[in-house]
Amino acid sequence: MPVLETFKVIVARFSDRKPLVEDSIHIPNPSQVSTATNPVKEQPSHSISPSVGTDQVINSPGSGNTHAAAVEPGSSIGGLFTNAHGFTINNPTMISQSINEGTAVLKRLAKKAMSGAIHDSSDRSYPPLCHPDTRKSLRSRIVEWGMGKDSQGRMLWMYGPPAVGKSAVAQTTAEFFQSAGRLGATFFFSRPNQFDDPSCVIPTLAYQLATKHHQYKHIITQRLADDPLILKKNIRTQFKELIIQPFRILMTQYPQTISEPLLIILDGLDECKDKQAQCEFIDLISTHSRQVGIFPVFWLITSRPEWHLRSMLSNPDFHTTCKREELEVDDKEAQNDVRRLLRDELEKTRKKYRDRLPSSWPPEQSLRQIAVAASGHLGFASFLLRFIDDEQYSNPQGQLQVCMTFLGGGGTVGAINPLHALDLLYRKILTDIPADVLPTTMRILGLLIIYSPRLSTEDQARFLNLDQADFHRALQQLHSVIYVPSMDDSNSSLRVYHASFSDFLKDTNRCGSFSLDEEAVHYDVALHSLDLMEDIVPASSALRPSVLFEYLPHVSLRQFSESTVWKACCKVSRTFVPGLVSRLEDFDFTCLKHPQLAFEEFLRWLYSLGCALNKSLICLVEKVPVDHTPANLTVSPESPSRYLTTFIPGVDSPKFPYKLRLRLGNIDQVYVSLEVSASHSAGTSADDRRSLDSELAKMKQQLQVLEETRKAKKAEVARAGARERAGARGRMLPPPLNLPRVGIAPPSMKRTRDELSPTTPPTDTKRHRG
Repeated sequence: MPVLETFKVIVARFSDRKPLVEDSIHIPNPSQVSTATNPVKEQPSHSISPSVGTDQVINSPGSGNTHAAAVEPGSSIGGLFTNAHGFTINNPTMISQSINEGTAVLKRLAKKAMSGAIHDSSDRSYPPLCHPDTRKSLRSRIVEWGMGKDSQGRMLWMYGPPAVGKSAVAQTTAEFFQSAGRLGATFFFSRPNQFDDPSCVIPTLAYQLATKHHQYKHIITQRLADDPLILKKNIRTQFKELIIQPFRILMTQYPQTISEPLLIILDGLDECKDKQAQCEFIDLISTHSRQVGIFPVFWLITSRPEWHLRSMLSNPDFHTTCKREELEVDDKEAQNDVRRLLRDELEKTRKKYRDRLPSSWPPEQSLRQIAVAASGHLGFASFLLRFIDDEQYSNPQGQLQVCMTFLGGGGTVGAINPLHALDLLYRKILTDIPADVLPTTMRILGLLIIYSPRLSTEDQARFLNLDQADFHRALQQLHSVIYVPSMDDSNSSLRVYHASFSDFLKDTNRCGSFSLDEEAVHYDVALHSLDLMEDIVPASSALRPSVLFEYLPHVSLRQFSESTVWKACCKVSRTFVPGLVSRLEDFDFTCLKHPQLAFEEFLRWLYSLGCALNKSLICLVEKVPVDHTPANLTVSPESPSRYLTTFIPGVDSPKFPYKLRLRLGNIDQVYVSLEVSASHSAGTSADDRRSLDSELAKMKQQLQVLEETRKAKKAEVARAGARERAGARGRMLPPPLNLPRVGIAPPSMKRTRDELSPTTPPTDTKRHRG
């Protein structure tokens, strides 16, 4: 057979991946081949091992001699068989063909893969990493689990609010397992960088596995050759054909190559652009982990605690196969990590700018203020640190001062925002809320952030007159920033993970159109509180046992309504006053069975509106009708004079306590006897403080005068007492005998009491005692 034809037969047979069925291929000696017959130009190629001698036989591993190629000495056919001669190949496998096909498969996977999502991609040149001394206990638990030392499942879900360090933990874990030779593959989702296509996930993982595991590459090469359309099929099929089945083959045929499990990391799954695909990944991985006891692949998945992911992973079946780790914000370890991070990073900044920063920088007070504001939120602290060390400004001292002003609430319109990156995250979360749901969401957020009710989710929904389903639907997109209990756990309350989200919503300069309308919130709370107070406490009736039993489950709603209603009314702006007054006209004030919090301030606010606005809901009266019993209230305002002038503008130097009599309501009127006391609380106005200072100065002067008078009187009494005692001693002696002058007798002339005559008048000793 001519040499070139022989080579073509071999290539043609193996290019189709079909076994040869002809007799052994014989490669003759060069002397048997005519040099005039189609000479073949030699090409660089892989060479057969020199140890193979003339007329030797090479058997493929595990094969027989069914298909063979005989090569005689001196034969030369170019390409793979350049200068090879005199041997026979049984069941030949084209090695160059296999290598080329393996390379072609990698190229096909690379076209479909998303290289920027791999942990060591150049697109992630400066990925977030954990500080060596932060999240140590968490990272230790993950390593122990990933090394197979923890028996709790082959899937770990690490979740937490935005920017708390999930990606930093995932990146640090990836680098650790890579150095240990135990990293299988990674995919770091990123919506801003458009690494969020679910159809690219499995090809990206398969590409990495193929570059690290030769046997795995050989298996998927065969599979892609048998079915070239696998990469165009759905995620479930790709997961089975490129992940599960290849490793199952490795377990049975090449167990020595996978003696230790490999770790695959999916970071930021919530940033995958298809929520259905997010759930599908969770379902595929968790189902396989639950059904297959032993498998050489572990899965680490990180995400925010979005509602759809939490609902899947809250299934009782997942607890035995899925380990969970929550990155809490305000726990003790996180707070210590923040302080450690601040000190170390700011010390690096000081050394970097040692020519312009003193050794005492940063001030300890600034460190404490940032640590308190961060409250264990590592992302919050990291954003501020990057802002302070920003080389664009090269002014860390000035940047730190900007942070202090910002955290102290002294920011102005157009001022630099150190938390701009965090604000972008919050805006993106709120942008995902459907437009028809957003108003309900903002009502819930307004109640939660401005009034912080200690109410269960069931009671909060009832307070806002919302159905439970609508209430939870309005919060579906906020599970990453707010703890939202499940509907089965309706006794728990909503909780904002970090105060930075509340501050963001309160600052129009930061959140723009998502700013909370506090005036609308106060109006909403006032109206619903009034409705609930009438519903829970029936008008004109005492709390009968049956009524008490009927409304007992909602005692917390009544308490919240009573504690907020009148404060909310006082904060309603003029825009909403007509609507509120219209509701107050129908309100039955007789249902108020006991003094209400801030009710005295509400009376003043309502009276200050004037008759045109308050529609004569309140007015002063000279006396209370005999058939009415007034409610007696006492108020001790910070400025009693100012409080009183709201009701009596022309009052001049009133004497406190001052009693006012008011009539309240239009339908069922009630009377209030309001006593305004001059007792001052700890907090007083500037005018009152000046008045107090003046009064205190006068009192001090009077006290000084009284003290001086008291001392003078005391001295006078002492002198008078001395004179009186001296006179008493003189009266105790008998009249002197034959003395030239009146005085005290000399010692030789004194006589004792026993020597006195019985007729001598007795001395009144009580009068002269002491």
